[in-house]
Amino acid sequence: MSAEHAPVVALDYEYDVFISYRRSDPTLGWVKQHFLPLLTEWLPNCLPIHHHAKIYGDWRLETGVEWPLALRHSLARSRCLLPILSPEYFRSRWCQAELKTMMERERVLGMRTAANPSGIIFPIRFFDGEHFPAGINNIQQFDLREWSYAGSTEAFRHTQAFLDFTQAVQHVCEQLAQMVLSAPKWRADWPTVWPVEVTDARPQLQLPRIS
Repeated sequence: MSAEHAPVVALDYEYDVFISYRRSDPTLGWVKQHFLPLLTEWLPNCLPIHHHAKIYGDWRLETGVEWPLALRHSLARSRCLLPILSPEYFRSRWCQAELKTMMERERVLGMRTAANPSGIIFPIRFFDGEHFPAGINNIQQFDLREWSYAGSTEAFRHTQAFLDFTQAVQHVCEQLAQMVLSAPKWRADWPTVWPVEVTDARPQLQLPRIS
């Protein structure tokens, strides 16, 4: 067995939220400069005192860490997925793999059914929506398109619009906290969809068969 496909060794969750996003601008700058700081600030205020919020983003990888294994390890140990959706998101094999991995986890858990409508994916609509794969529109999305124009500009933080954006992110945190607290018990056999299993970088959400 190659190191890339070695089993993930973990005993419990390590992260509450795994942020999945296209690692290029404008999404990259928007996430790092505006969205993540507010999420980090307000999510802890929506959780019980004993619960210390932990958020994962790929910028935390260290030089020399094998990218696929480190990413799989962190995703496997995250309670929820927070994907930042745009058409570019669905052109990325990495983003599709992250999303499909958590969709497979929901399927194994019997989530998003009439008997159990809950889930562990909290999508943020960053831009567009009309060109998303049909499957993702079955999951309710929190719409932050109104503020996607901000990019990584520092000036945005000194406007009335930023105050409105802050209030919107507070609402995100309130809802996301409920998802975090209701996440199922961690399991070592969560399914994983690898980027190599995404046969094309074009938008698609057909889930591959997982053995």
